[in-house]
Amino acid sequence: MKEIICIGNSSIDTIVFDKKRYKKKGGIHYISKILSENKIKHRIIGVVGDDFNFKDSPYADVSYLQRSKTTTSILIDKDKNDVKLFSYSGKINTNLPKDLLENSIVIISTIFEDISLNFVNKLKKDYNAKIFLDVQGFTRDYNDKGEILRKIFDPSLLKDIDVLKLNKSEFNLLFKDQEKMISEAIKLNIKIIILTLGKEGIKYYNNKKIVYLKTQPIETVENIGSGDRILAGFFSKVYWGMDDLEAIKESQKEVLENLKKNGK
Repeated sequence: MKEIICIGNSSIDTIVFDKKRYKKKGGIHYISKILSENKIKHRIIGVVGDDFNFKDSPYADVSYLQRSKTTTSILIDKDKNDVKLFSYSGKINTNLPKDLLENSIVIISTIFEDISLNFVNKLKKDYNAKIFLDVQGFTRDYNDKGEILRKIFDPSLLKDIDVLKLNKSEFNLLFKDQEKMISEAIKLNIKIIILTLGKEGIKYYNNKKIVYLKTQPIETVENIGSGDRILAGFFSKVYWGMDDLEAIKESQKEVLENLKKNGK
């Protein structure tokens, strides 16, 4: 059976909404938790502090987890529409055993550029890994004040990705025009694109076609982690043998149900 590896740092997010404050685990931990909910064994590769654990993700192997002085910590203030970085655990050491990476299935969801896109390409070219990539962290940076910044990179670095997940702002930053989604995917040989559009739904690209999955209006408190749930849910359903189009439809339904639970 192929090794399933989740790469990215985890975080402890402080969320403020309607003058209430609470904490929530984020980053690759959330992907791992969903995989555990679906009874999928996997390894975690990322950097966290000694205060962080994966006890609520029982199917995760943490033997390759890297430790630092602190866990990445982010303030997400919905009341002020503000996001600020308190601490960052650091870059992931990607000097990993060849037999661990070869022919593996790798889910990548970083907070910032926790690993380089060159390493992602190496996973494809040198280790024949199948890549499920959330581009989010690679379009983020931060300054010494903890302010979260946007950054752009050469989209050609996404060549040959098996599954690419990104949101509307990330797509516009990298590709500009949604009308060119098919031509961009063909040019870069990206097999599947999951483009999340918030309340507008999802655009799903596969086999030179786009399917638009609309959503019904719902009232929610917060939608943090919805993108992770889409990617991890999609992977889980495909892993257990579901057709990919049905898998994205079912993942969308699950996200909407989860959002309703967080609603009024």
